[in-house]
Amino acid sequence: MGVWIWLFGAIVLLILWEVDPDLATRLILAGLAALGGWLAIRSALRLRAARRQPVLALSSDQLLVGQPFRLRYGRGAAGAAVVRAVTARLICREATTHRPPGQRQGATDAQDRVAQAVEEEVAQGGDSAELELAIPRDAMHSFRSRHHEIGWPVEVETSLARGGSGDRVDLPLIVLPATYEPDE
Repeated sequence: MGVWIWLFGAIVLLILWEVDPDLATRLILAGLAALGGWLAIRSALRLRAARRQPVLALSSDQLLVGQPFRLRYGRGAAGAAVVRAVTARLICREATTHRPPGQRQGATDAQDRVAQAVEEEVAQGGDSAELELAIPRDAMHSFRSRHHEIGWPVEVETSLARGGSGDRVDLPLIVLPATYEPDE
């Protein structure tokens, strides 16, 4: 449908160009100005929303099985909501894809298991927090095949000072295989 609208608009402008070239030029310039204004306003709104997002950083995004890591939280730019606490959950996400008999489309079954959950209070007037997590020693490393995938996202959720929950962000981790040595 969109192609036909553009084609119709181009034909109308060509007819106007033949009748009155000055009017057609003005319409083209007005349309370009409106498009530029719309793009500027949309970009400004997106940048304003991005400034209010919290700053999250992992000490490393590629870890060995059993290795500890840190999550750092920063408040972000001015105007961001005041956070009371930060909760981080280390999740083992296993997904299998299969095609049921007689079906053309495949189906995906995903299971999430929380391997570790940590909550850290943000100090009064403080703008940062640091949480310590670790990949379990008996964990499976990350991998992806045609029908099976194991991933390790860190789900971070903030609790606002005025009550309620704030943003929820998933940070991906890559867990590399390591030699497993059982505790003796």
